[in-house]
Amino acid sequence: MLATENATRGVALNYDQVKDSVLLEKIPFDRLLNPSGVIFMWVINSRYHYACQYLEKIGFIIVESVTWAKMTRKRLNARGHGYYFQHAKEECLIAYRVNSSTFLFLS
Repeated sequence: MLATENATRGVALNYDQVKDSVLLEKIPFDRLLNPSGVIFMWVINSRYHYACQYLEKIGFIIVESVTWAKMTRKRLNARGHGYYFQHAKEECLIAYRVNSSTFLFLS
């Protein structure tokens, strides 16, 4: 999952995170993934654009996304830590490799 590299507005985590640049640029995901595979990538709002650019760069086409709307234990909409708004959701981007001919996506 792509997350914010630097804590802002008191949203600091009590553990170290791997920076996006290290995770995505140093680990060769494009070579590790099957040439005709599908990827599922969880993304927070502030990293959505970055994730889309990365997937395109390594030859994937985004075909769908799944939204996880977070709730409290009392089944109320949770308050999140968005940059401009208090987003309480995350997206899972679903993409396949451009040269993939083995997948059939129904519309």
